Amino acid sequence: MLVSTDLAERGLAGSWAYGAAKAGLHGLVASLAHDLGQDGVLANIVMPGVTLENGTHRVIPGPALAEFAKRFTAQRLPDAADVAAAIVFLCSARTTATTGEILRVTGGVLNAA
Repeated sequence: MLVSTDLAERGLAGSWAYGAAKAGLHGLVASLAHDLGQDGVLANIVMPGVTLENGTHRVIPGPALAEFAKRFTAQRLPDAADVAAAIVFLCSARTTATTGEILRVTGGVLNAA
């Protein structure tokens, strides 16, 4: 189980190397799922988007953060507990047929408005 970022798919100015490296993980997981699946090894990615943590407040201050969060389907930003829950799920015995997948923990679709 690997952790990526939504920057692997949507990009961000100035983050080309980081985004490219994380996108490489997506190809790696797909290949690992093919190569190791017959042995019962699962390979998946948890892909967080913008998450609510201390650094977020420095980039998007105060009231602007609440307004930004409303642009997502869930009307809130995911936090560390949301990301951890996805990781625990993919590492649990409940996912015996889930491999080569990307589990997005993003708060849903970001509306352009």
